[in-house]
Amino acid sequence: MNDLFQAPARIVLVEDDVALARATRRLLSELGQVNIETYYDVASARKALEHEFDVLVSDFQLPDGSGVEVLAAAAATSANAPRILVTANTQWDCATKSINEGGAFRVLAKPCADDLLRATVGHALAMKRQADARAEEQAALERHHCEIAAANADLFIDTLSRSREVVASRDRVVRALSRAIDRRFGAAFVRTVRLASVARAFAEHLGITGEELRAIEAGILLHRVGAVAMRDDESPDLLPFLGVELLQELGMPSNIQHVVGDVGEHFNGSGLQRRSGVGIALGARILAVVHRYLVRMDGRDDAEAHEEACLELLAAEDLDPELVAAFVVERGGSFARKSADTVPFIPCLSDG
Repeated sequence: MNDLFQAPARIVLVEDDVALARATRRLLSELGQVNIETYYDVASARKALEHEFDVLVSDFQLPDGSGVEVLAAAAATSANAPRILVTANTQWDCATKSINEGGAFRVLAKPCADDLLRATVGHALAMKRQADARAEEQAALERHHCEIAAANADLFIDTLSRSREVVASRDRVVRALSRAIDRRFGAAFVRTVRLASVARAFAEHLGITGEELRAIEAGILLHRVGAVAMRDDESPDLLPFLGVELLQELGMPSNIQHVVGDVGEHFNGSGLQRRSGVGIALGARILAVVHRYLVRMDGRDDAEAHEEACLELLAAEDLDPELVAAFVVERGGSFARKSADTVPFIPCLSDG
């Protein structure tokens, strides 16, 4: 920074010899923009040093104590400010032993040559200004980081709010489409709601949560949505294609579209589009297992029916064997019972 725009440096001079203090003050004033304050004892110096300063120059032997006491007091308020101790030759050993207590930047022998004292204080001022500049840069950097963090927090909150709005809007679309399917298929859609509830309970058992779970439930609820756009003379095989087209036009998320589009696909590749294995959307694979089980149970809830349904699942080659194993081991009927007490992510027929 240009010296013209710098505030004057505050130099604290502690010297009990009045004549020497005046001479030192005149000498240090040659350093340029400096304010030099002179004190003659430890007590007055301590009071002055309660406020920040740039450089301290103190005599060692003072009427009410030592310069080391002054340096120690200074360190408490301006730890980064250089502290210079000036002492007579006869006191040199004593000052050296005490130096760590005051953290002196330099110890100068007394009498001290003018050039040496001026150069030492000048060097101390330069160091202090560099330290202040680095501190200001660090503070500016920290402020910048705080501003970025605050901006990111605001962005996160805004994004979260928008995300919630999008999810709420999507759920309204799902409810509207669900009612449209209900009006067309009546009791058949009631079974779809049951299917989605059981599938959700099974998906939760598999550790699926959050958005993925919502997408699976919504995809299963809407897996026949293509019927809304299908003409009476068109093949049921078109259901998944028409469903995906309709969901795309409505801007529904792709993960829901994938579930609807993969309905009718078989794990062994014998489905409509010949997709196979994990290339089929997880929601569609869960739907296939749960649907097969519920159809086989046909409203029954006895052990014999469950056993027969599980045996059929285990024998099926078109179902995901890992999902079948998980479903059978945990007794599929338990998911059906659990689903009756589960509040769905997307209310369909339960709200008016």
